[in-house]
Amino acid sequence: MIISSSQVNAVLKARNLEQTMNTPDAKECSSTTDRSESFDERQMVNKVKRAVLQETDIRPDKVAIIKYKIAKGNYPISGSEVADKMINRILVDSILADDDT
Repeated sequence: MIISSSQVNAVLKARNLEQTMNTPDAKECSSTTDRSESFDERQMVNKVKRAVLQETDIRPDKVAIIKYKIAKGNYPISGSEVADKMINRILVDSILADDDT
């Protein structure tokens, strides 16, 4: 499954907005426009969640290409790139797990 940084940022932004909107002060000061924007962002988060959950974790075509490149010694990737992807995946998994409870 591919999760881009922009997807992670969108989910985190929407999640932060959702938490902010649930505070008592935000509920009192919220206008119809704010609610509409919040609703739109929640819809986007739900759409991203559905897309993430529908994706399969293994893409055989990509795996075959990567295996071939590794075998030929022609697959350059930095440790920081791997770490970034791992952190993004952990964040998304954590957010999805929190929303399921």
